[in-house]
Amino acid sequence: MTPLLPHEGRLCEASPDGTPGRPVALRGFNLSGAAKDPANRGLPFALADGESIVLRASPLLRALRDDGFNLLRIPLVWEFLAPDADVALREGSLEALRALVAHAGELGFRVILDIHQDVGGSFFHAPKKRSWHGDGFPRWLLERAYSPDGREKLPEGAWNDAFPFAWLPLARSWGLNYVLNGTLKRVQGGMGDPAVTDAFERFAARLAVGFRDLDNVLTYEPFNEPDSSTMGPDARDPSARGAYAALCAAVCRGLGDAVRYDRTPTCSPMPSGDWIDGTVLGFVPQLDAGLAGILRRSLLPVATGVPGRSFWLVTPHFYDIGEDAPVLRPHPERYDEVVASAAKAFEQWNVVPVVGEFGASSQRSGFRERHAAWVDAFERRGWSWCFWNLNPDAGEGGDDHWCGERFSAVERSAGLTETYRALLRPFPQRHGGPIRATVWHRDGARWRYEATFGKATVPGWRTEIVVPASLGEFHVKEGWPREGRVVTVGSDTADASVTIEP
Repeated sequence: MTPLLPHEGRLCEASPDGTPGRPVALRGFNLSGAAKDPANRGLPFALADGESIVLRASPLLRALRDDGFNLLRIPLVWEFLAPDADVALREGSLEALRALVAHAGELGFRVILDIHQDVGGSFFHAPKKRSWHGDGFPRWLLERAYSPDGREKLPEGAWNDAFPFAWLPLARSWGLNYVLNGTLKRVQGGMGDPAVTDAFERFAARLAVGFRDLDNVLTYEPFNEPDSSTMGPDARDPSARGAYAALCAAVCRGLGDAVRYDRTPTCSPMPSGDWIDGTVLGFVPQLDAGLAGILRRSLLPVATGVPGRSFWLVTPHFYDIGEDAPVLRPHPERYDEVVASAAKAFEQWNVVPVVGEFGASSQRSGFRERHAAWVDAFERRGWSWCFWNLNPDAGEGGDDHWCGERFSAVERSAGLTETYRALLRPFPQRHGGPIRATVWHRDGARWRYEATFGKATVPGWRTEIVVPASLGEFHVKEGWPREGRVVTVGSDTADASVTIEP
C-alpha cells in the first residue's frame, strides 16, 4: 500500500522519490462491535464456535469499500486480549485480529490500532446493570496504577455514574465517573508509574510481533481518551511530563520498528472528550470553541522519549456533550467553529488530524442531522475521519449493549441502516488542488453535491471523487471524465467546479 507522509497538515501519498505527493482523505468507522463484551475475547465481532473473523467481516467491509470508505479504527481491549499479568496475548485472538487487518488491507482499508479504554476496565462496573461497565485494562494493571508499592487494594464496588441529585430524571451517565469516581482518578493518575509503563511497553511489543509487517496499519494509539485533569503534568512540578506522556513513550519503545516514518505515521496521542468540552461556572460542560481552552487541556507529548522520533499524527474526538447530558441541549450551529479552533491548534503543533471518533446517540431526535454537521465541518477542510461506530452485533436503534449507548450505524437485524446511509455523499479521496467550497444537499432520494477546487497545486494533479455505490446511478453536470464511480476534476490554469446528482 502506498506510504503516507505529512505535508502542510495533510496526509499525502509518498511519491516514488519519497517526497509528499497528492493529499488524500480517509473515511471510515470504528469497528467497536463486540470488543467491549467480555465474552468475545476482545474481537470486534461476536463469532460462533469455529467461525472465521474474515468470513464474518468480509461482506460488510466490501459494502463499505464500494461506498468509498477506506479507514477502520479497531479498539484493542487489553483485559480481554491478555487478561493475565505479563503473558502472551490470548491464544487465537492475535491471529484473528491480524487476519482481519490483513484482509482489510487487501480491500484497500488503512487501519488504526487503538489501545482502548473507557472508565479504566471492567473492574469498574455498575452493581445492578451487567452491561454498564468500563473496559480496557486488566485488574492487575489497574492495581499497579492504584498502588504501585502494592500496599493498598482496589476498593470493590468503585462505580459512580450519577449526579449527587440522583433522583433527577436522566441524571445517570457512565462518563460522570471521570469527574466523580475518586478510585478511577487515582488509577489514571498512577498510569505513569514505571511498573505500569513497563507493562505498556511489553504489551506494545507483543502487538508489534503481530502487525509489524502489515503496511496498511496507519498508526497505533497508546491510550484512548486520556483525562487531562489526572494524566497531565503535575502542576506542582512543571518539568514532569505526566502519566499520558510516559505511556506514549513506553508504547513507542515497545512498537520499535513496527512504526516506520517512511511507511506509517507514529502513535496518535491526541486527548479526547475533555479537551473539546469547556465548562460554565466550573461544572456545566459545553462545546468549547476557544483555542486557549483547547491548548490548555491538551496532553500532546511533543517528544516520545525515543531518539529521533516525535508525534505528527493526532486523532481528535468530537462529541457534543449536550447530546446525552441531562437538561443540556446540543449545539450543531457551533460545530464548524469548534473544528476551526481545533484546526488552529493542529497548525500550531504542525500535526496531521485524522478524526478518531465522532457521533451522536439515536435516543434524541435530529441525531443524523448533527452527524451531517460534523461531516460538513471535516469535509470542507479535507480532513480524514472515522465515525463511532459500526457494530454488526448492535440491537434495534443502534443499541451497543454497553452502558446504554446507541451509536451504531449497523444493526444485526437490519444491516446497514439509515444512520449509515445518511453519512454518504461523494467523497474526494485524492486532492489535486485546494478546496474552495463544498455543498451537500439531500432530501429523501434526491441529492446534489457541488464543489469547487483551486487550480492544480502541481501541474497534472487532479481531484478524484468517489461516488458511493449506495447512492445509485449519477450524472456529472459539467461532463468531467469518470471511470466507474470515480469522477476526475481539475485544471492546471483555473478553479474547477463540479455538480454530481442522481
